[in-house]
Amino acid sequence: MYRFLPISISLSYDINEKRAGRREMPPRPAAPAWRCYTAASLAQAGRAPPIKENTLTWLILILAGLLEVAWAVGLKYTAGFTRPVPSVLTLLAMAGSVGLLGLALRHLPLGTAYAIWTGIGTVGTVIFGIVVLGEPASVLRLACIAMIVAGILGLKLATA
Repeated sequence: MYRFLPISISLSYDINEKRAGRREMPPRPAAPAWRCYTAASLAQAGRAPPIKENTLTWLILILAGLLEVAWAVGLKYTAGFTRPVPSVLTLLAMAGSVGLLGLALRHLPLGTAYAIWTGIGTVGTVIFGIVVLGEPASVLRLACIAMIVAGILGLKLATA
């Protein structure tokens, strides 16, 4: 019986192979169990990072949200990815935004971090559109943006 990760597989062999002098391979040791480390488990083990992770994590998430605004706005200037410089900058902002979100997810719950990330991106993109691109700023539109901001703040307070 051979063990691959958490799965055991039985392999049969032909009796003629054994008579021909072929050796069986020794069984492999069991694979270690997968472990998921969180900020709480690291702190409990005495291996917490020296800087205050909570503040740094939120700053990383805010920066990821701002990069999301950058790539969303950048999409407008790429002209369908036909303009090389805006296209490259947009792709870099995309990669940076998702990468920083991944770093923030080490210490924040998935639902909270993702909702705040997209909320920052949504509000920032709408504000950019209103201020720079001259998009309409109706009362209903501004009220909806205020509700998104209230949701972001509520999630932040609920996670703290």
